[in-house]
Amino acid sequence: MTAVLDAPTPVRRRRRVWAHPAAAPIAASAATIAVSLYGIGRQFHQDEVITWYAATLPVRDLGAVFRHVDVVFAPYYLALHVWSRVFGASQFSLRVPSLVAMAVAAALVVVLGRRLVNTRVGLIGGLLFATLPAVSRYAQEARPYALAVAAALISTLALVWAAERQTWLRWAIYAPTVALLAAAHLLALMLLAAHLAYMASRRSDALRWAAAVAAGMLPVLPLLLLGSGQSAQVAWLGTPSWTRLPQIPGEALGAAAVGGLLIGAILAVRPPANRTTALLVTWGIVPPVVLFLVSLSSPTLHPRYLLFTVPAWCLLAAQACLSRWTGPAMIAAAILLGISGHTAFRGDTLPGNPDLRSAYAVVASAQQPGDGILHRGPQQNVSRLAAGLYLPERRPRDVLAIASARQQGSYYALDHDDANAAQVLQGAGRLWLFSSIKGSPKQWHALLGGGNLGELLRTRYTLQRSESYEGVIVLLLVPKH
Repeated sequence: MTAVLDAPTPVRRRRRVWAHPAAAPIAASAATIAVSLYGIGRQFHQDEVITWYAATLPVRDLGAVFRHVDVVFAPYYLALHVWSRVFGASQFSLRVPSLVAMAVAAALVVVLGRRLVNTRVGLIGGLLFATLPAVSRYAQEARPYALAVAAALISTLALVWAAERQTWLRWAIYAPTVALLAAAHLLALMLLAAHLAYMASRRSDALRWAAAVAAGMLPVLPLLLLGSGQSAQVAWLGTPSWTRLPQIPGEALGAAAVGGLLIGAILAVRPPANRTTALLVTWGIVPPVVLFLVSLSSPTLHPRYLLFTVPAWCLLAAQACLSRWTGPAMIAAAILLGISGHTAFRGDTLPGNPDLRSAYAVVASAQQPGDGILHRGPQQNVSRLAAGLYLPERRPRDVLAIASARQQGSYYALDHDDANAAQVLQGAGRLWLFSSIKGSPKQWHALLGGGNLGELLRTRYTLQRSESYEGVIVLLLVPKH
């Protein structure tokens, strides 16, 4: 008698959700969005007001601005102009591209870490990236720096992919990422030093890489040439001292203590000497050093210009978690410090920026037909541009302006001098004075910055109302009877 045995039922293994290849990138991206959404409603700072102004200008007028200032931001402003035509120019709308770019960057940190080392390093690097104060701050800003981070990661992933199996098709795909890098921010092109370090092991490979870079640079050569002629735009940054050099990584990460912990974790574990380490170390170290040395003769150094180096620091530090306890402990401390460091960027007004939203709210609630407005002090140009943002329907007449910023093809209006002020103000009614000059409202004529204008107004006007906010004083002057 023959026994008939039932065939064994195949066991279906349920794949856990967290084991899916997309799970780790999505987790890092979601963490970045969650952290960055908190505080995203804070008011625009000075540079974001300029972004709003540029994004809402007609393209013809925007071209005139590029001839005078900020041509390096031309791709960003043009892209945001198109974006605002579709989705509006509200504060949140203009910040969405940065938020999305930083969320994509967090996912790409995981993907890059997985390709270079393993999934664990990628996930830890991505979550560390999400907790850094600098990441959430620039995810909340209508400026191009978050896009530069995403572009740096896209370009580096394209490089690693092309290097795995070198074909002209893969290098042809890598080349446009170089142009994307330059379009996001010209200084992000310093990343190419890290790409060279990754490809330098074999001469033939380096030559193919160089050819791809040359092809990618061709479309952005006009941007490079025009941008070099406007370097005076950042002269205000000043010449750094040598004591600042070791502080730069912490500044780029958004907190000095976090930078110290990450560097400590990297040094304690000492990543292996291979092309992955060469890529990440060059990526993290060369741009700050180059920018510092350049700034000794031509001021260019600012932490936000180095934001694209943050992924390298995160992935270098994440490798420290492959050790037993020293690295993980330091990374855990860095994450905790990073989360606590976000409070410095969560106020409605960032340090050094005037509270123009509150100031214009006063005008909006109390202005009358025929009112005029005066702007004085270091922030007067931004204050003027912000009038269109906070008073879109109706605003007081800018009584001293000869030509507006738009008419000037710039961010700066042209004013009558004090000698002509008496004639210009003849018959003027109530005046709102916005001043970023420190002083007492009781001595309101001093808030005009000296000269004959203060004395002229004191003889013709009396103070009816004064409001003081962070970085700006608002006065309502009424004619004497």
